[in-house]
Amino acid sequence: MMMLSMVLIAKSSLFKSYPLELSIGITLDLILTIPFIYFLLIRKKEIPNITIVSTVIVGMVIASYIIPTSHQFLLKNIKLFFIPIMEIIVLSFIFINVRKIVRLYKTQKNSSSDFFTALNKACKEILPKGISVLLATEIAVIYYCFINWKKRKLAENEFSYYKENGIIAILFAVIFIIIIETFVLHILLQKWSITVAWVVSFLSIYTCLQIFALIRSMNKRPIIIDLKEGKIALRYGFFGESTVLLDTIEHVEISSTSLADDKSIVQFSPLGNLNGHNIIIHLKSQNTLNGFYGIKKTYKSIAIYVDEKEKFQHMILNTLQ
Repeated sequence: MMMLSMVLIAKSSLFKSYPLELSIGITLDLILTIPFIYFLLIRKKEIPNITIVSTVIVGMVIASYIIPTSHQFLLKNIKLFFIPIMEIIVLSFIFINVRKIVRLYKTQKNSSSDFFTALNKACKEILPKGISVLLATEIAVIYYCFINWKKRKLAENEFSYYKENGIIAILFAVIFIIIIETFVLHILLQKWSITVAWVVSFLSIYTCLQIFALIRSMNKRPIIIDLKEGKIALRYGFFGESTVLLDTIEHVEISSTSLADDKSIVQFSPLGNLNGHNIIIHLKSQNTLNGFYGIKKTYKSIAIYVDEKEKFQHMILNTLQ
């Protein structure tokens, strides 16, 4: 309501009479006063304080549209100093929280530290839901591409899902094709628009980095059957994950039959039939699959690929008996 009142003032006849004074007042209200009142409203609630930054950004955007360009001198100066400070604050909050959560994971006996899980949790604690998912995904791309290259040895209750189906070779082939196509497309688009050519090339290169990060994350994020916690952590790199409680499982079958005609079974892999499956888990109730960039799907039966399918099925069936 306060932001709306600022818009109404900027469109009123009063603003035309005192454009300079009201431009300063509206700018300060949108960027300082309203965020401060927002802070007073949320300080005793579970809403993260860092969301105040979002309020300031919304205020800046509104001010940029409703205040004439000739009277935006104060707004421009605030943008010049605030944006770099805001970036430092947000990144510092994320870094500190990720370190705290990862340290907590490492101190827990009989549990493994998973960077992407810790990162998601840290981002959700300090950022709005939509932004936290996007930021966690982008940081994960950098982490798995350039930072974590150490191989992980699988424990007895951990299962890989990329060694026997040739998916790694397929993904590298996709990267190679994208690079070749991008080179050709860049030359063609350059004749029309250099800017568009570079934008398309950047997006293509970034897509390659995402696929490469997926390849690197597969070894770091295996499927885990946690008998102590009574759950299965289904993972597909950092592109997809779902937690299945063991007591909600109705049946586990070994099957690689095509799912084209069976819409009741969800393919766990984001690559669909390109990846294939050899295990289908049937549940007693609906569950949720968290996909790339936080896209969610509900399922009651899910098809996955596991390298050691017999061992995987046997371990689960033993707990159900």
